Amino acid sequence: MLTKMGKQIGLSVILLILLIETFLLVSSYKSRKGQLVDLKIALEKDVFVKTGHDFHQMHPGILDDQHIEQIMSGFTRNVIIISLVIALITSIGTMAVFHFYVGRHIIRLARLNTMNRGIQIARWKKLEDVPDNEVGSLILEREALIERIWDHR
Repeated sequence: MLTKMGKQIGLSVILLILLIETFLLVSSYKSRKGQLVDLKIALEKDVFVKTGHDFHQMHPGILDDQHIEQIMSGFTRNVIIISLVIALITSIGTMAVFHFYVGRHIIRLARLNTMNRGIQIARWKKLEDVPDNEVGSLILEREALIERIWDHR
């Protein structure tokens, strides 16, 4: 049984991790695409210098704009899937830790609190029937103390 607070913490962990992963995805996407464009330019220059032919005529479809977009869409898909898996596993772990260590303690405190509300204090039925000895004086003191406690509530 997961508590409402545990679910909220799990959801906030997912959102935090996805926010961090989104920032990493954007920055790595830009750098990865920049690397591919730089590689394309370097290959075009190198092939032209060594052979005198255009790179795209010799190798059609390799590292052209459409090929780079295909590579980047696969990269984006993989990063998003990995981010979701990491976020889900981390949030489930966080909720489990919260449930096992904190949630049980909170549930126990809630049960104790509801138990304490239901406790009825055993009272002496008639104070006139109290024996006239030490036990009777203790009973009278206890009843007076209970009355003071109930008056302050």
